[in-house]
Amino acid sequence: AEGCAAHRTPAFLASLSTDNVARDLDRLRTALGEETITYYGISYGTVVGPMYATLFPDRVRQMVLDAPVDTTLWTGDSLEFLDEVAVASERTLDAWFDTCSTEGAEVCPFGDGDPAAAFDALVAGLERRPAPARAVEGLAPAGVVDGAMLLETARGAAGDRTLWPVLTTALTTAQQGDGPLAHLLYRTLTV
Repeated sequence: AEGCAAHRTPAFLASLSTDNVARDLDRLRTALGEETITYYGISYGTVVGPMYATLFPDRVRQMVLDAPVDTTLWTGDSLEFLDEVAVASERTLDAWFDTCSTEGAEVCPFGDGDPAAAFDALVAGLERRPAPARAVEGLAPAGVVDGAMLLETARGAAGDRTLWPVLTTALTTAQQGDGPLAHLLYRTLTV
């Protein structure tokens, strides 16, 4: 917070609010020429959606909030909130590890029967030496994949069972030192 305050103007910092995100969303609606929006919110989107509906109730066609955030924790006890998010993310990742182990190498070739141990080793290895990621034309610039990025990517992808095959391939190729798919998945899920 101190670093942010030292490098940003007070006016900019004061503009960082959920109600302003909702106002930005309304500008997108206007730019698209739509009278109303259909909105699907997850994570922080479950905070933005209700704010939008409060500010612009006549501009909502439909709204779905998937796993709403407990805003009392969000604003009142952020450490407890972040702890709950981390625990839930780890449980989701553990479910992927269990499924990968159960289905075997033909379905889930990552980890040679112990995907959790292989994942920990991969994250640690990428922290020591990130994997290069060449650009994917039109989708992602060149970059690198380090251990923290891979952990965040895996937590995000594990939360959507339809992404499990992509996660498996991204981890397998990253394990081989080839980072483009993991980098693309990271950018898709977190940026």
